Amino acid sequence: MVRNTIEWFDVENVSLKETLTALQINHPIAPSWLPDGYKQTRIQVTNDHMIGAYDVRADYAKDVDDSKMFIQISKITDITGDTIEKDDRAVIEYTKEKTTWYIMHNLQRLNAAALMDDYQVLISAPISVDEMKKIIDSIYE
Repeated sequence: MVRNTIEWFDVENVSLKETLTALQINHPIAPSWLPDGYKQTRIQVTNDHMIGAYDVRADYAKDVDDSKMFIQISKITDITGDTIEKDDRAVIEYTKEKTTWYIMHNLQRLNAAALMDDYQVLISAPISVDEMKKIIDSIYE
């Protein structure tokens, strides 16, 4: 009988970039710019021992109006099956450093997703398309 062990843990007092480096995820994923007022509130790491993969989620919030955003980095595997919700508006393709990002509206939220080697990256926040593009641009600086 094969047992699968999955553990979750929070990482404290470090940035998303430092967390990814510590986990040896060496792709340009962590943005250096966020819209005004967003502060990191939590980083949670999921370690799936069966497939030998880490997933990372960084949560951010604004104190002023309780807006929340997150960045999710997921290892692509045979069992990866997350979907990204969108509304009827067209998907915007935005290419930066040979990576195509797909920017999708979902009511008041904007989702941007890209594949980076064997990782799927998702950024989700109630922000404008220009702000999302600025976040994406800052990943490559």
